[in-house]
Amino acid sequence: MIQINASAGLLKAKLALELWQVLIRPSSVFGLGVLVLAGFMAGVIFWGGFNTALELTNTEKFCTGCHEMKDNVFAELKSTIHFTNRSGVRATCPDCHEWARFKANDSLECRNCHSADSMDITKQSPRASVAHQRFLFTKEKTCIDCHKGIAHHLPDMRGVPGWQ
Repeated sequence: MIQINASAGLLKAKLALELWQVLIRPSSVFGLGVLVLAGFMAGVIFWGGFNTALELTNTEKFCTGCHEMKDNVFAELKSTIHFTNRSGVRATCPDCHEWARFKANDSLECRNCHSADSMDITKQSPRASVAHQRFLFTKEKTCIDCHKGIAHHLPDMRGVPGWQ
């Protein structure tokens, strides 16, 4: 009986020694596994932090947090159809933001709500109907070419190259 207990104790000591040897000098496979797992965890933490920061800064409350935006630009938006309208749909600051981006991406932000396929040109004014058919449907122009200033007052662009 003493012999069995001594053998079991020796076996446990041997296993503990082998485990200690693996931990202080891990094999390349074990080290690579730890590295991959640590990289994955760091990626998840980074993406979570990035996404959280993006969500917090991509709000109307954040955009209007300073008095310059709240008292000027946001005040302009409040007086437009994009803020209050019969459909109850409101465009917020992050929905649109920059005119240059509109031009570069063929007014994607506009077309997210106002697609050419869903337009009923028979319910538009004759001038709008002709303009949409001639310029928008043929892709000769994009929304922002004609509707610049729809949510904010146009700045004084005299003297700026490329401005009509």
